[in-house]
Amino acid sequence: MLVSAIEACFPEIRVKKYRKIRTGWKTVVLDVNDKYIFRFLNLQRRWPHQQAEIDRLKWLKPKITTVEIPNYEFVWLGGKEHPDKFAGYKKIHGSPATQLAFRKKHIDRLGKDLGRFITELNEIPPQDDALVREYSRKSSIEWWMKLHVR
Repeated sequence: MLVSAIEACFPEIRVKKYRKIRTGWKTVVLDVNDKYIFRFLNLQRRWPHQQAEIDRLKWLKPKITTVEIPNYEFVWLGGKEHPDKFAGYKKIHGSPATQLAFRKKHIDRLGKDLGRFITELNEIPPQDDALVREYSRKSSIEWWMKLHVR
C-alpha cells in the first residue's frame, strides 16, 4: 500500500525495489530504489511535527556546507485516493551512523567533522522565532497529564 501511494502521488517515481529501514511507533521509513527515502506517519495527527522538520531542514540546507541536509522534494499533503500525508527525499549516500562504523572506519575523523558541523551550526543567526518553538515545561507537563488521564 505504501509503495502504491508513492507511485500514485509521484508518477515520476517507479518503485523497482524497496526495503523498510525502520518501522516504529511514529513512522515507517522506506528506502526506495536505493535512491529515495520516504517517511510515512503512523499517526497522521503528528503531521505538524513532520511539516516543522521539513521547514527547518529547508531553512537550514543553504546555510550548512559541512554535511548534506535532506531536501524533501516529495511532500504529499493528502488527496482523494491517498488521504494520508507523507514525504520523501533523495537518499544521502554514505555510511550508516552505527556504533560499529564509527569505531572501525570513522573514529579518527569523527571528532573533527562533528566539531566543524557544530561550529558552523552555531554560527547561523536565528532568523525567525517561529522556526523553533519556545519550550514550555508547563505545556509539556499538561500534555502528559492529559495523556495519563485518557
